[in-house]
Amino acid sequence: MYDPYVQGRGITQSSFFEHMEEFGISPAVQELVRATRDVVPDIYQYMAETKSCAEKINVFLADLSDKEILREKLSSVGGLAISSSMYNNLEINAEAATKACADLTARKESGAGAAEIIRRICLEENEK
Repeated sequence: MYDPYVQGRGITQSSFFEHMEEFGISPAVQELVRATRDVVPDIYQYMAETKSCAEKINVFLADLSDKEILREKLSSVGGLAISSSMYNNLEINAEAATKACADLTARKESGAGAAEIIRRICLEENEK
């Protein structure tokens, strides 16, 4: 089961949504998935028709032996950051997105407000 995130919401298709237990997804996580996903007939068609860009892709794996195989294959693709928040999933992000989040977190911890953080980042980008 895989679902891209577009504008902060997961996109899934009914063939995945109706069979979450087959991917080892617990009832509690199924509830979370139902609350945070929009169901479309076909993910590929939706992404193509809306010309959407995935912010991240979450993959749930029914066979846990596939997790490390997939992680290894994805790790060979440049520009991706692969992580996992559950025993049976992988999360695929653009490497730059995770670096930007880390940068924002570090700046926020410095005590700067959101407007100041954004101003500093914009100044840095203009200096490049």
